[in-house]
Amino acid sequence: MRRIFLKQSSNNDLSFEYWRIINLTPAGGNSQGMQWICRELRFLDADGEIISVGGTPQAYSFPGTNASPAFDGNTNSFVSITSQTPPTTGLGIGYHFSRAVLPYSIEISNLNNGFNIPPSEYCLQKSSDNSSWITHQLFSISTADTEFQSVEVVGAAGVDPNDPKHRYWRIINTNAATGGNSQWICRELRFLDSDGETISLGGTPQLYSWTEDNPAKVFDYNWNTFTTITSPIQSDKLTGMGIGYKFTKNVLPYYVEVINLNNGANIPPTEFLLQKSRDNVTWTNHQAFTLTTNEADWQAVQVVGAIKILHDPITLLYLRGNGENESTSIIDSSTYNLTPLKIGNPIISTANSKFEGASIYLDGNSALNYESALFNVGRKACTIEMFFNPDITPGNVILEMRPDNTNGNYIQASFNGTTFGMYYNAVNVIAAPVTISPGSWYYLGIKKYENKTELWFEGSKLGEFTSGGWGASGRIKIGQNAYYAPGTNFKGYIDQFIFTLNLAKDLSIIPNAPFS
Repeated sequence: MRRIFLKQSSNNDLSFEYWRIINLTPAGGNSQGMQWICRELRFLDADGEIISVGGTPQAYSFPGTNASPAFDGNTNSFVSITSQTPPTTGLGIGYHFSRAVLPYSIEISNLNNGFNIPPSEYCLQKSSDNSSWITHQLFSISTADTEFQSVEVVGAAGVDPNDPKHRYWRIINTNAATGGNSQWICRELRFLDSDGETISLGGTPQLYSWTEDNPAKVFDYNWNTFTTITSPIQSDKLTGMGIGYKFTKNVLPYYVEVINLNNGANIPPTEFLLQKSRDNVTWTNHQAFTLTTNEADWQAVQVVGAIKILHDPITLLYLRGNGENESTSIIDSSTYNLTPLKIGNPIISTANSKFEGASIYLDGNSALNYESALFNVGRKACTIEMFFNPDITPGNVILEMRPDNTNGNYIQASFNGTTFGMYYNAVNVIAAPVTISPGSWYYLGIKKYENKTELWFEGSKLGEFTSGGWGASGRIKIGQNAYYAPGTNFKGYIDQFIFTLNLAKDLSIIPNAPFS
């Protein structure tokens, strides 16, 4: 990135409605038109966000030129900025904002295909009426066919140097990879917000290494693709190599998550630095951290100084079990009023209840299946609670979030007379001894927060496991196994089933009244 600052206009008011860039040197190349082809032009604020106040793209070129493709966020569309008698200068492209603004920076993506070589020298101008123009500054950029080139605007209010948000983030190894090939192979790298969700990317993966591998493979959500981060000479086992991301705006991640490959021949580093930069040139150490060399699931690191953003709890599903005896109408008392896909004959029963005189009865051949994208909670905090009263104890699957006949990062809770367990990714991650007797009510809770999922029974924690985000099945099934295994359906009563998002509730206290 090149930044050139020359003397700005003496005009004291720096905010204007019209801004444009004008070429001071002509386009070159072999084509007859010698066109300046602009893929994208962005006017950004100090946080690196595109200034969005409405307005109209403007072309200062051959009559009839449509400037909109330079502002559509698509580098595959472009504007050809030409004159009738090329080559020439004084042509340009800009934007009419709906109010006066002073951009912090501008970003340009030009096309150089050999036939059309873009100009290298420009003038940034401003106007209040699209007629009288004032030169704000001159700048130069490369004629290379690059992604985006950035120019800071003279006189714009700068970023607080103590602001921890930056445009570029990377991890660098401070000890060497070992093994026969001495290569650090990274399967996946994620930068997450405080909800545990991947920060919306829209930017560009970056590799800080010797060989040219494809860093995009580290951000493709595919564990089976990876990036090889190597040193010039295998025996060097160099440090200071890494991988990172250029975001479309300044960000401060809450977590960094990494999956490294350890296949014996390539044992990953264990010591790393998280670094940040505003320009991909000057880097600042944010924090050091350590990972194991195990080829495990995600290893998460909380970023120092990041602030947890709190959200109001949202009830996604609330089954109070109320209604007339033997009614087949199962009502969701949440604001979403979801309707279940009923399997078998689930009914309302007044024969038994924990609260309010009625509950849901499943006869061992019945289940409730709710399908909604609401249940794709990912890494957000959430809590599932219910009271249940079994008729029988062996092999009862009480809660299932897997799609039918599918394994993956989905939870399942089940019990028999002596053990309560939880499965995740088809692995029995919790198996705790309990005493469950037919005819008694029990309080069950599942809590997810940060990188953990916990299972609670009667106010006691049975266990926890590192889960990351739950898989996006878009469903929750009460009372039946995803594989329809014979003899595993729940048989008994369920009361006060509630699924709450953005809340990691204290499950050590057994409720003595219906949920509100």
